[in-house]
Amino acid sequence: MKYCARPNLPQLNFEKFSVIGGARSGVAAAKLLRKNDFTVFLSETDKKRFAQNSNLVESLGIEYEVGAHSSRVLDSDCIIVSPGAPLSIPVLQEARGRGIPIIGEIELAFHFCQGRIIAITGSNGKSSATALLGHILQTAGVGHFVAGNIGLPFSSVAQEMRSEDIVALEVSSFQLETIDRFHPEAAIILNLSPDHLDRHGSYEQYIQAKMRILRNQNAADCAILNKDDQRLRLEIDSRFVLSEKIWFSTRELASQFAGALKIPGSHNLANAAAAVTAARRLNLQEDAIVEALQTFQGLEHRLEFVRRVRGVDYFNDSKATNVDALSAALQSFRRPIVLIAGGKNKGDDFSRLRELMQSKVKEIILLGETAASIAKQVALQDKSWRFLSLAEAVGKSRNLALPGDVVLFSPGCSSFDMFDNFEERGRQFKALVNNFAAK
Repeated sequence: MKYCARPNLPQLNFEKFSVIGGARSGVAAAKLLRKNDFTVFLSETDKKRFAQNSNLVESLGIEYEVGAHSSRVLDSDCIIVSPGAPLSIPVLQEARGRGIPIIGEIELAFHFCQGRIIAITGSNGKSSATALLGHILQTAGVGHFVAGNIGLPFSSVAQEMRSEDIVALEVSSFQLETIDRFHPEAAIILNLSPDHLDRHGSYEQYIQAKMRILRNQNAADCAILNKDDQRLRLEIDSRFVLSEKIWFSTRELASQFAGALKIPGSHNLANAAAAVTAARRLNLQEDAIVEALQTFQGLEHRLEFVRRVRGVDYFNDSKATNVDALSAALQSFRRPIVLIAGGKNKGDDFSRLRELMQSKVKEIILLGETAASIAKQVALQDKSWRFLSLAEAVGKSRNLALPGDVVLFSPGCSSFDMFDNFEERGRQFKALVNNFAAK
C-alpha cells in the first residue's frame, strides 16, 4: 500500500486517484501523484482548457478523458478536485454517496510538504499580500516559494521544499472548501466581504469556507488578522480559535511604511501591514523588510499602470473581480475616472458603490451580462455606455478621457462570460491600449 507521508500526520492510505480538472491545479496534482508511482486518472470537461496540457499529461503516462466526467472517475480510492470544479457537480455527489473521499489540490500537496506554510486568504488583496510576503522573504535571503491561488500550484513545489523553506501560499475559498488536515503555521486573513455567492450560495457559507483556514491550527501556531475589518473581528470573536491571535491595523502599522511602499491605494497599505506582521513573526531583519517594501512593484493586473497616452493614464485592474476590489481601486485616485467595468454576474450588490461612483466616476463604460444592472444600481444611467467587446470599450474611453484623467479597467466582476480568466482579460486590455498608443 502506497501512502502520502508528511511527518506527524495520519497517512493517506490510497493507491488509485482520480483528478477532476485538467487546468493548472489538476495537472499539477496528477503530476505529483504520478511522480510518486500512484495510479492516476484525470477527467476534464472543457476541451479548450485541456488542450494546452494534453501533451504533458500524455508524456507522464496519465490516463484521461475530456468532454465529460464519466463513471470511471468513481473507480478510485480518493478524488482530487480542482478549485474550479464545484462540489455540487453530479460525479462528486455520486462519489460522496459511495463514501469516496474528496480532497482538494492544496490538501494533497500538504501531505508531501516538509516546509513551513504561511497561508494567506481574504476577499481582496490576497495575491498582492502573498507576492509582497514572497518579495520580503526573497530580500531577506530566506529559502522560499510563492504558490497557490496566485498562479503556481502548491503541488508543483510541495515536494521540493526543505524543512527550513517557507511557502507564501495564497488560498481561496474554493480551495479551503476541500481541505481536511491542511495546517499552516501562520494563517493570514486580510478581510471579509461578499464574494462568489453564485458558488457558495450565501455570504455565511462563503465565510465558513474562509474560516476553514484556522480549523487545524493549535496553540503553537498563529492567526494574523485585520483589526480594521469589522466583519472579521465579529467572526473571530464568535468562534473558539486555538492559535495565537495577532491583530494588525493599517492605521497602527502600515502608516509606518506609507513612504516606503511605492504602489498606490490604502488597500495596499493593509496588505503591507499583513505581510510585515508575518515577516516580523518569522524574525526577519527590519532593514530587509523596509528594502522589500521600497522595491516591490506590485502585481500584474492589480492597479497596474499601463501607459500615459495624450495626458491620460491607463490602469489595468483586471484582477478586481468583486465590488470591494473595485471600491479599493476607485479610492486610489483623486483625478476624474473613466471606468470600464462589468462581466459575469456573481450576485454582488453594486448599490454599495453608488455614492463613491457618483463622486469619482465621470463616465462608466460597461461590458458583459452585468452591464444593465450595474448602471441601474449605481444610478449612473446618464453617464453610462454599453459595449459588447473590450475593444469597443477601450476605443470609447479614448474619446471620453481628457488630459489629467484616469482610464481605469476595474471590472468588479469575474471574467468567465467573455474571457477564460482575469489574466487573459487584463492582457487584452493592455494590448488594446498599447496598440492605439503606437498608432
